[in-house]
Amino acid sequence: MNAYQPNKLDYNLIPVLIAIVETGSMIAAAEAMDVAPSAISYTVKKLRLHYNDPLFIRTLNGVRPTALAQNLYNQFKEINEHIITTFNNGRKTKLNQSQFFIQAEPLAELLTTKTLITSGFIGNEVSVTFKNGTLSQDERLYKLRNQEVDVDIGLILPGDRNIITKSLFEWRYVLICGESNNIIKDSLSRDSFLSTKYIAYNSMNYSTIMSCDMGDLLLARKFEPKITSESSINMVFTLLLSDYVMIIPDIYFSLLKELIPIRVIQCDFIPNTTVKQYIHFHKKNKNHEMINTITDYLRNMAN
Repeated sequence: MNAYQPNKLDYNLIPVLIAIVETGSMIAAAEAMDVAPSAISYTVKKLRLHYNDPLFIRTLNGVRPTALAQNLYNQFKEINEHIITTFNNGRKTKLNQSQFFIQAEPLAELLTTKTLITSGFIGNEVSVTFKNGTLSQDERLYKLRNQEVDVDIGLILPGDRNIITKSLFEWRYVLICGESNNIIKDSLSRDSFLSTKYIAYNSMNYSTIMSCDMGDLLLARKFEPKITSESSINMVFTLLLSDYVMIIPDIYFSLLKELIPIRVIQCDFIPNTTVKQYIHFHKKNKNHEMINTITDYLRNMAN
Protein backbone atom coordinates (compact mmCIF):
# COMPACT_ATOMS: atom_id res chain seq x y z
CA MET A 1 0.00 0.00 0.00
CA ASN A 2 1.30 3.46 -0.94
CA ALA A 3 1.35 5.77 2.06
CA TYR A 4 0.26 9.35 1.54
CA GLN A 5 3.40 11.47 1.44
CA PRO A 6 2.48 15.16 0.96
CA ASN A 7 6.11 16.14 0.51
CA LYS A 8 6.23 14.05 -2.68
CA LEU A 9 3.01 15.31 -4.25
CA ASP A 10 3.50 17.36 -7.41
CA TYR A 11 1.45 20.56 -7.17
CA ASN A 12 0.77 20.43 -10.92
CA LEU A 13 -1.49 17.42 -10.28
CA ILE A 14 -3.87 19.36 -8.02
CA PRO A 15 -5.50 21.64 -10.66
CA VAL A 16 -6.27 18.54 -12.72
CA LEU A 17 -8.09 16.86 -9.85
CA ILE A 18 -10.05 20.07 -9.23
CA ALA A 19 -10.98 20.42 -12.90
CA ILE A 20 -12.23 16.82 -13.16
CA VAL A 21 -14.39 17.14 -10.04
CA GLU A 22 -15.88 20.45 -11.23
CA THR A 23 -16.56 19.34 -14.82
CA GLY A 24 -17.47 15.72 -14.05
CA SER A 25 -15.53 14.60 -17.11
CA MET A 26 -11.91 13.98 -18.02
CA ILE A 27 -12.51 15.21 -21.56
CA ALA A 28 -14.21 18.38 -20.31
CA ALA A 29 -11.35 18.91 -17.85
CA ALA A 30 -8.84 18.63 -20.71
CA GLU A 31 -10.77 21.26 -22.69
CA ALA A 32 -11.04 23.56 -19.69
CA MET A 33 -7.29 23.32 -19.03
CA ASP A 34 -6.43 23.48 -22.74
CA VAL A 35 -4.37 20.29 -22.64
CA ALA A 36 -4.54 16.96 -24.42
CA PRO A 37 -6.85 14.28 -22.92
CA SER A 38 -3.82 11.99 -22.69
CA ALA A 39 -2.20 14.49 -20.29
CA ILE A 40 -5.27 14.30 -18.03
CA SER A 41 -5.22 10.47 -18.11
CA TYR A 42 -1.52 10.45 -17.27
CA THR A 43 -2.08 12.80 -14.32
CA VAL A 44 -4.99 10.73 -12.98
CA LYS A 45 -2.79 7.63 -13.15
CA LYS A 46 -0.13 9.38 -11.05
CA LEU A 47 -2.74 10.55 -8.53
CA ARG A 48 -4.19 7.06 -8.24
CA LEU A 49 -0.76 5.60 -7.57
CA HIS A 50 0.00 8.30 -5.04
CA TYR A 51 -3.21 7.83 -3.04
CA ASN A 52 -3.79 4.14 -3.78
CA ASP A 53 -7.38 4.96 -4.66
CA PRO A 54 -9.33 4.99 -7.97
CA LEU A 55 -10.38 8.60 -7.21
CA PHE A 56 -12.87 8.69 -10.12
CA ILE A 57 -15.53 6.18 -11.11
CA ARG A 58 -16.93 6.12 -14.62
CA THR A 59 -20.63 6.87 -15.10
CA LEU A 60 -22.90 7.17 -18.14
CA ASN A 61 -22.25 10.92 -18.27
CA GLY A 62 -18.60 11.06 -17.31
CA VAL A 63 -16.98 10.36 -13.94
CA ARG A 64 -17.83 10.94 -10.29
CA PRO A 65 -15.28 11.39 -7.49
CA THR A 66 -14.75 8.81 -4.79
CA ALA A 67 -15.07 9.91 -1.17
CA LEU A 68 -11.32 10.47 -1.02
CA ALA A 69 -11.29 12.52 -4.23
CA GLN A 70 -14.16 14.67 -2.95
CA ASN A 71 -12.35 15.21 0.34
CA LEU A 72 -9.14 16.15 -1.52
CA TYR A 73 -11.11 18.55 -3.70
CA ASN A 74 -12.58 20.29 -0.65
CA GLN A 75 -9.11 20.73 0.83
CA PHE A 76 -7.21 21.59 -2.33
CA LYS A 77 -9.76 23.98 -3.82
CA GLU A 78 -9.14 26.68 -1.22
CA ILE A 79 -5.38 26.13 -1.29
CA ASN A 80 -5.30 26.32 -5.08
CA GLU A 81 -7.32 29.55 -5.16
CA HIS A 82 -4.93 31.10 -2.64
CA ILE A 83 -1.93 30.08 -4.77
CA ILE A 84 -3.54 31.49 -7.93
CA THR A 85 -4.39 34.77 -6.18
CA THR A 86 -0.85 35.11 -4.86
CA PHE A 87 0.62 34.27 -8.26
CA ASN A 88 -1.61 36.76 -10.09
CA ASN A 89 -0.72 39.53 -7.67
CA GLY A 90 2.95 38.89 -8.39
CA ARG A 91 2.20 38.61 -12.09
CA LYS A 92 0.50 42.01 -12.11
CA THR A 93 3.64 43.56 -10.64
CA LYS A 94 5.76 41.89 -13.30
CA LEU A 95 3.43 42.98 -16.09
CA ASN A 96 3.49 46.56 -14.85
CA GLN A 97 7.26 46.39 -15.04
CA SER A 98 7.07 44.63 -18.45
CA GLN A 99 9.36 41.81 -17.46
CA PHE A 100 9.99 39.41 -20.32
CA PHE A 101 11.42 35.87 -20.14
CA ILE A 102 13.38 34.42 -23.06
CA GLN A 103 14.77 30.91 -23.40
CA ALA A 104 17.78 30.70 -25.74
CA GLU A 105 21.17 29.03 -26.01
CA PRO A 106 24.18 31.31 -25.28
CA LEU A 107 25.03 32.49 -28.82
CA ALA A 108 21.37 33.11 -29.64
CA GLU A 109 21.09 34.93 -26.32
CA LEU A 110 24.01 37.20 -27.23
CA LEU A 111 22.57 38.00 -30.65
CA THR A 112 19.12 38.63 -29.20
CA THR A 113 20.58 40.89 -26.50
CA LYS A 114 22.38 43.04 -29.07
CA THR A 115 19.27 43.25 -31.22
CA LEU A 116 17.06 44.32 -28.32
CA ILE A 117 19.53 46.95 -27.10
CA THR A 118 20.34 48.51 -30.48
CA SER A 119 16.65 48.58 -31.44
CA GLY A 120 15.77 50.45 -28.25
CA PHE A 121 13.45 47.66 -27.15
CA ILE A 122 14.94 47.52 -23.66
CA GLY A 123 14.32 50.68 -21.69
CA ASN A 124 13.11 51.98 -18.37
CA GLU A 125 9.80 50.12 -18.64
CA VAL A 126 11.06 46.82 -20.05
CA SER A 127 13.43 44.27 -18.53
CA VAL A 128 14.45 40.94 -20.06
CA THR A 129 15.50 37.78 -18.24
CA PHE A 130 17.18 34.96 -20.16
CA LYS A 131 16.64 31.37 -19.07
CA ASN A 132 18.83 28.31 -19.60
CA GLY A 133 18.58 27.32 -23.25
CA THR A 134 20.66 24.12 -23.13
CA LEU A 135 17.61 21.95 -22.53
CA SER A 136 16.02 18.94 -24.19
CA GLN A 137 13.07 19.47 -26.52
CA ASP A 138 10.68 18.12 -23.87
CA GLU A 139 12.06 20.52 -21.26
CA ARG A 140 11.76 23.48 -23.64
CA LEU A 141 8.16 22.56 -24.48
CA TYR A 142 7.29 22.09 -20.81
CA LYS A 143 8.46 25.61 -19.94
CA LEU A 144 6.49 27.07 -22.86
CA ARG A 145 3.32 25.14 -22.03
CA ASN A 146 3.47 26.28 -18.41
CA GLN A 147 4.41 29.81 -19.48
CA GLU A 148 7.56 29.81 -17.39
CA VAL A 149 9.09 31.64 -20.36
CA ASP A 150 7.45 34.00 -22.83
CA VAL A 151 9.42 32.85 -25.87
CA ASP A 152 11.87 30.13 -26.82
CA ILE A 153 14.47 30.88 -29.51
CA GLY A 154 16.19 27.87 -31.02
CA LEU A 155 15.89 24.88 -33.30
CA ILE A 156 12.46 23.56 -34.26
CA LEU A 157 10.37 21.91 -31.54
CA PRO A 158 7.92 19.04 -32.10
CA GLY A 159 4.39 20.09 -33.01
CA ASP A 160 2.20 21.04 -30.05
CA ARG A 161 -1.29 22.49 -30.38
CA ASN A 162 -0.59 24.96 -27.59
CA ILE A 163 2.62 26.33 -29.10
CA ILE A 164 2.98 28.70 -32.06
CA THR A 165 6.19 28.45 -34.11
CA LYS A 166 7.55 31.13 -36.45
CA SER A 167 10.70 31.04 -38.59
CA LEU A 168 13.32 33.68 -37.74
CA PHE A 169 16.38 33.14 -39.93
CA GLU A 170 18.63 30.54 -41.52
CA TRP A 171 22.29 29.73 -40.98
CA ARG A 172 25.07 27.49 -42.27
CA TYR A 173 28.14 26.07 -40.58
CA VAL A 174 31.45 27.90 -40.58
CA LEU A 175 34.87 26.88 -39.22
CA ILE A 176 36.62 29.51 -37.06
CA CYS A 177 39.74 30.02 -34.96
CA GLY A 178 41.45 32.78 -33.01
CA GLU A 179 42.94 35.64 -35.08
CA SER A 180 46.39 34.99 -33.63
CA ASN A 181 46.37 31.26 -34.39
CA ASN A 182 49.72 30.74 -36.16
CA ILE A 183 49.24 27.05 -36.89
CA ILE A 184 46.07 27.32 -38.97
CA LYS A 185 46.42 29.27 -42.22
CA ASP A 186 43.67 30.97 -44.19
CA SER A 187 42.35 27.64 -45.46
CA LEU A 188 42.25 24.05 -44.29
CA SER A 189 41.89 20.80 -46.22
CA ARG A 190 39.69 17.92 -45.11
CA ASP A 191 42.67 15.73 -44.39
CA SER A 192 44.26 18.42 -42.23
CA PHE A 193 41.02 18.98 -40.34
CA LEU A 194 40.78 15.30 -39.46
CA SER A 195 43.92 15.64 -37.32
CA THR A 196 43.51 19.27 -36.19
CA LYS A 197 42.69 19.91 -32.53
CA TYR A 198 39.18 21.23 -32.17
CA ILE A 199 36.62 22.07 -29.48
CA ALA A 200 32.87 21.63 -29.53
CA TYR A 201 29.70 23.22 -28.29
CA ASN A 202 27.79 20.32 -26.74
CA SER A 203 24.18 21.51 -26.47
CA MET A 204 21.76 18.56 -26.59
CA ASN A 205 19.84 19.89 -29.61
CA TYR A 206 22.75 21.49 -31.46
CA SER A 207 24.85 18.33 -31.09
CA THR A 208 22.03 16.28 -32.59
CA ILE A 209 21.85 18.56 -35.63
CA MET A 210 25.64 18.45 -36.01
CA SER A 211 25.66 14.65 -35.83
CA CYS A 212 23.03 14.41 -38.56
CA ASP A 213 24.66 16.94 -40.89
CA MET A 214 28.32 16.05 -40.34
CA GLY A 215 28.23 12.50 -39.07
CA ASP A 216 30.65 11.10 -41.67
CA LEU A 217 33.11 13.97 -41.24
CA LEU A 218 33.16 13.75 -37.43
CA LEU A 219 33.43 9.96 -37.45
CA ALA A 220 36.45 10.18 -39.75
CA ARG A 221 38.36 12.34 -37.29
CA LYS A 222 41.28 10.75 -35.46
CA PHE A 223 40.58 12.54 -32.17
CA GLU A 224 37.59 13.50 -30.05
CA PRO A 225 37.13 17.22 -29.21
CA LYS A 226 39.78 18.48 -26.81
CA ILE A 227 37.13 20.35 -24.85
CA THR A 228 33.33 20.27 -24.94
CA SER A 229 30.95 22.58 -23.13
CA GLU A 230 27.27 23.49 -22.98
CA SER A 231 28.39 27.11 -23.15
CA SER A 232 29.08 28.10 -26.75
CA ILE A 233 30.35 31.49 -25.54
CA ASN A 234 32.97 29.80 -23.37
CA MET A 235 34.12 27.69 -26.31
CA VAL A 236 34.48 30.75 -28.57
CA PHE A 237 36.64 32.53 -25.97
CA THR A 238 38.71 29.36 -25.60
CA LEU A 239 39.83 29.88 -29.20
CA LEU A 240 41.73 32.96 -28.00
CA LEU A 241 43.67 30.85 -25.50
CA SER A 242 44.65 28.06 -27.86
CA ASP A 243 45.35 26.89 -31.40
CA TYR A 244 42.04 25.01 -31.58
CA VAL A 245 39.31 25.36 -34.19
CA MET A 246 35.54 25.30 -33.78
CA ILE A 247 32.41 25.00 -35.95
CA ILE A 248 29.62 27.51 -35.29
CA PRO A 249 26.52 28.85 -37.08
CA ASP A 250 27.63 31.62 -39.46
CA ILE A 251 24.79 33.91 -38.34
CA TYR A 252 26.75 34.67 -35.16
CA PHE A 253 30.17 35.27 -36.68
CA SER A 254 29.81 38.99 -37.52
CA LEU A 255 28.74 39.87 -33.99
CA LEU A 256 31.49 37.77 -32.42
CA LYS A 257 34.04 39.35 -34.77
CA GLU A 258 33.02 42.80 -33.49
CA LEU A 259 33.75 41.71 -29.94
CA ILE A 260 36.76 39.41 -30.10
CA PRO A 261 39.62 38.66 -32.58
CA ILE A 262 38.50 35.58 -34.49
CA ARG A 263 38.56 34.62 -38.18
CA VAL A 264 36.91 32.23 -40.61
CA ILE A 265 38.93 29.36 -42.01
CA GLN A 266 38.13 28.68 -45.64
CA CYS A 267 37.27 25.03 -46.32
CA ASP A 268 35.21 23.00 -48.76
CA PHE A 269 34.51 19.90 -46.67
CA ILE A 270 31.81 21.29 -44.33
CA PRO A 271 28.34 20.37 -45.68
CA ASN A 272 26.49 23.32 -47.17
CA THR A 273 23.47 22.56 -45.01
CA THR A 274 20.91 25.23 -44.18
CA VAL A 275 19.52 25.17 -40.65
CA LYS A 276 16.52 27.23 -39.56
CA GLN A 277 16.17 29.07 -36.28
CA TYR A 278 12.68 29.58 -34.81
CA ILE A 279 10.83 31.50 -32.17
CA HIS A 280 8.20 29.58 -30.19
CA PHE A 281 5.54 30.93 -27.82
CA HIS A 282 2.26 29.91 -26.21
CA LYS A 283 -0.86 30.41 -28.32
CA LYS A 284 -2.36 32.55 -25.55
CA ASN A 285 0.32 35.11 -26.43
CA LYS A 286 -0.27 35.14 -30.19
CA ASN A 287 -1.24 38.83 -30.09
CA HIS A 288 1.39 39.82 -27.54
CA GLU A 289 2.94 43.06 -28.77
CA MET A 290 6.35 42.37 -27.23
CA ILE A 291 6.60 38.95 -28.87
CA ASN A 292 5.65 40.34 -32.27
CA THR A 293 8.19 43.14 -31.83
CA ILE A 294 11.02 40.74 -30.91
CA THR A 295 10.15 38.51 -33.88
CA ASP A 296 10.27 41.46 -36.29
CA TYR A 297 13.56 42.77 -34.88
CA LEU A 298 15.31 39.41 -35.14
CA ARG A 299 14.05 38.80 -38.68
CA ASN A 300 15.20 42.25 -39.80
CA MET A 301 18.58 41.76 -38.14
CA ALA A 302 19.20 38.60 -40.18
CA ASN A 303 18.29 40.24 -43.51
